[in-house]
Amino acid sequence: MTPQDAFEALLVEPLLAESNEGAGLSMASAKQLKHVIFKNLAALLAESDESAMRALQLYGQALLLDDGDAVVWNRMGTLVSVHSLHAFFSIAQCLSGVLELKQSRAGIQS
Repeated sequence: MTPQDAFEALLVEPLLAESNEGAGLSMASAKQLKHVIFKNLAALLAESDESAMRALQLYGQALLLDDGDAVVWNRMGTLVSVHSLHAFFSIAQCLSGVLELKQSRAGIQS
């Protein structure tokens, strides 16, 4: 089993399901664990040009769980700067979604 396969298997682990709070992991712990899995899986995929877009998506998912992780923001920015303009526009869409979600959670109107 490759590291990528292991991370992907963890993401579908029933113990990490949001509805499984009574199964041993608190909601906060499951959220933190998912964040770390998305972050590390993205780092693995970012090493390959063919997987760069998937890595950006995973970094975006990690930010939806913890938008204060400076390492993820830095890795996304580095990945975008190394890749094409297409990736830049994709990340802009992702970041826009993160910001909209954050604003909606805070009750801020655009």
